Amino acid sequence: QNLKQMARSLYLLGRHTRAVEAYKQAETKTDKPDWEIHYNLGICNQRLGELEEAKHELQLSLQLHRHHATYRVLAAVCLQQGDVTAAVSTYRAAIEQFPENSDLHALLGKLLLQT
Repeated sequence: QNLKQMARSLYLLGRHTRAVEAYKQAETKTDKPDWEIHYNLGICNQRLGELEEAKHELQLSLQLHRHHATYRVLAAVCLQQGDVTAAVSTYRAAIEQFPENSDLHALLGKLLLQT
């Protein structure tokens, strides 16, 4: 738990490389897979420009626990990679899980309007 908190602090300080190291260390110390660690690893890797790694971590996070924020970041990574189709699919999958989330609907609508 302390490693996870330290990793979060490093992330908030913008020290994403160090945060990735700390999150990976925290992951090895957990009894069971932690969706939040993978989510935060995804964000850190996105900020570092490691988009494939970010995508991988975010997909792992979604396998462990579906959370609307994870879908949003994953869609953003897809867009950074220029994959509009994957971003649209990601938003649609998110809306299936969270039909009441108006932000997801708005983001999908905006993306569809832009394309």
